[in-house]
Amino acid sequence: MKNIEIQIAETLNSIDDIQKAEAPYFFNTRVQAKLNQRLASIETPWLPKWKPIWAITTLTILLSINIFSVTQKYKSKKTNSTNNTETANFEGFSNTYNLNSALPY
Repeated sequence: MKNIEIQIAETLNSIDDIQKAEAPYFFNTRVQAKLNQRLASIETPWLPKWKPIWAITTLTILLSINIFSVTQKYKSKKTNSTNNTETANFEGFSNTYNLNSALPY
């Protein structure tokens, strides 16, 4: 038991003799510069280099799709009356061939 206590005391006393480690001058600045250099060299492949061109192109495409969908909506309202006659023709066809009734199996 005494041997362990002596070793513990020696270990604790050795901490008193430890000196603070000093870094070379401008060490922090050099490390920061190297990290910034590595971060600058990493390219993100999903992010295009010509950002404004991609943004303008994307907005143009979205605007074109919206204009197309709005014009199709108005065209469908104009052709709605022709769809009613087509529905009447379909109902007449199904009535002629008795397609509305369920057949027992």
